[in-house]
Amino acid sequence: METKQDFRREVAKRRKALEADCAIKMSEAITEKVISLKEYRESSLILVYIDYKNEVQTGMIMEAAWRDGKAVAAPKVNGKQMDFYLLNSMDDLESGYMGIMEPKAGLEKTEAEAGMMVMPGVAFDRALHRVGYGGGFYDRFLEAHPGIKRVAVAYEFQLFDQVPHEEFDLEPDMIVTETSVYRPQAPAEEPARQEYFISVLGQWVGEQERTLGRKLTACIQTFGCQMNAKDSEKLAGILGQAGYVLSESEASDFVLYNTCTVRDNANQRVYGRLGYLNSLKQKNPNMIIALCGCMMQEQTVIDKIKKSYRFVDLIFGTHNVYKLAELLCERVMSRGKMVVDVWEQAEGIVEELPAERKYSFKSGVNIMYGCNNFCSYCIVPYVRGRERSRAPQEILAEIRRLVADGVVEVMLLGQNVNSYGKTLENPMTFAELLKEVEKIEGLERIRFMTSHPKDLSDELIQVMKESKKICRHLHLPLQSGSSRILKIMNRRYDKDGYLALVDKLKREIPDLSLTTDIIVGFPGETEEDFMETMDVVEKVRYDSAFTFIYSKRTGTPAAAMEQVPEDVTHERFDRLLAKVQEISAEVCGKDTGKVMTALVEGLDEKENGMVTGRLSNNIMVHFSGDASLIGTICKVRLDESRGFYYMGTRID
Repeated sequence: METKQDFRREVAKRRKALEADCAIKMSEAITEKVISLKEYRESSLILVYIDYKNEVQTGMIMEAAWRDGKAVAAPKVNGKQMDFYLLNSMDDLESGYMGIMEPKAGLEKTEAEAGMMVMPGVAFDRALHRVGYGGGFYDRFLEAHPGIKRVAVAYEFQLFDQVPHEEFDLEPDMIVTETSVYRPQAPAEEPARQEYFISVLGQWVGEQERTLGRKLTACIQTFGCQMNAKDSEKLAGILGQAGYVLSESEASDFVLYNTCTVRDNANQRVYGRLGYLNSLKQKNPNMIIALCGCMMQEQTVIDKIKKSYRFVDLIFGTHNVYKLAELLCERVMSRGKMVVDVWEQAEGIVEELPAERKYSFKSGVNIMYGCNNFCSYCIVPYVRGRERSRAPQEILAEIRRLVADGVVEVMLLGQNVNSYGKTLENPMTFAELLKEVEKIEGLERIRFMTSHPKDLSDELIQVMKESKKICRHLHLPLQSGSSRILKIMNRRYDKDGYLALVDKLKREIPDLSLTTDIIVGFPGETEEDFMETMDVVEKVRYDSAFTFIYSKRTGTPAAAMEQVPEDVTHERFDRLLAKVQEISAEVCGKDTGKVMTALVEGLDEKENGMVTGRLSNNIMVHFSGDASLIGTICKVRLDESRGFYYMGTRID
């Protein structure tokens, strides 16, 4: 066969030979596949051609769409053009040209620019080329309505190895037959490739929903830092777009642990939870369990999971979080085989994918990935890779989109934001980036973390001082107050340098709130070293501090050093914690009586009729209000300090 007419004659012959009951069963199978499509679920309007002479029976699709509460429209040729008219039932159709049913007179014409069309065709090939009926009516309509998704339906015998292809025979986005859904080959470029796999995964989710008679649920448990929390928002966005319903329950159809490996107890916690997930999977064999994040970047962890936790279905790392849909598609196609895809280093930065934000009014924004500092106790450079900065125009575009979507506060995220821009083709300092972010209209607040003391420049201090949007809070990790220990930690600053930096910050920005991280019991720490840390705490007087007992991490230089006895470490930790809490209670009350602005983040969990807001200095305040205030910035008088938070009164 060479010409279109040859294919038309051949398909007509095959249709004529098709028995009626067989045509019904094949059309039913096609209908089930169509209504399982992500494109169908997302469309409120379904445009459907009316079948003729043993074509796929589209009336089944129309009936399903009405049951699902969707609007349905059918075509009618008016002169040289075709229009679609809204139908309420099959009774709105009457016999028309050549006996083909068409909408009755007087029905409403749809002008919709979006929706899904069930598109006819005589013959197709698997490259999605199409032989139409020759009139070009559908092609002209679709060219005028590019926002409409094009789903062709056909019997498998209408597919050939190759059909004549001409530009005016518009290609469908996919072809649905009684056995398969044919899509274009997955693009190589990102993020188009992941958008493709989200659609494919959405089809599978839809099929499972039809089989089970309910929605599929997904649960993401996040361990660790703000970077992991941001990654989890991306993972949730991908799952949500594919059709999963997000749940807090681990008794879900898909459970994903986004892991942390900064401390060994984080690893042990994950292993413990996996035992619980195994018991859930025994009750629901179709449950899919996935692990990602920093912990998965360690080969010893992967080996252990393969050996002792073989019920895990999917493992991936920190560098390919964006590939969740593709990897999940690979898993469901592999029929039970564990899929492992962990990269040693990133192959690029892919950000333009859906995200399910925890808060509608504030959001984290990744500005860089990885770390080059190699502190002797830290596993992060080994599991997150070397520093990679995002292009400033991409960051600014993302923030503008967030602001347009109602975000008033952003948190710029990186393992060391102060070294932002060094890997860019045209280097840019973090201070320069902040100046650009400040210019974005509608953005009210800017936060950032984490800052490494060795890279905190005078330029950055000046930008913070002059800014109207950068919050008056800086997290400045100390880790130890002993210059000797700091050198062994490879922190590249000493006690005097840190204190000088704090003095400069307080002098230039007097109302700045300082918080920090401190490790107790680092290998080789003596009582004298510990007292140096206590001295810094007393001199700086932090608003709060995250205090940690040193945790040995295999693969880091500190793991091979002489460890401090546990009882000594715990005794020092208790002394430090008491001192930090004593100072925090005093420092956090210094603004009592002042009027400050607070971003309302939610309802008070303990007292009805109260809301909780976050001040610029990162301290919380509770005051009277209701849910309508959430996401707004209110003026609040700080009436009483309760140690680590305030009770206040809203000022209208």
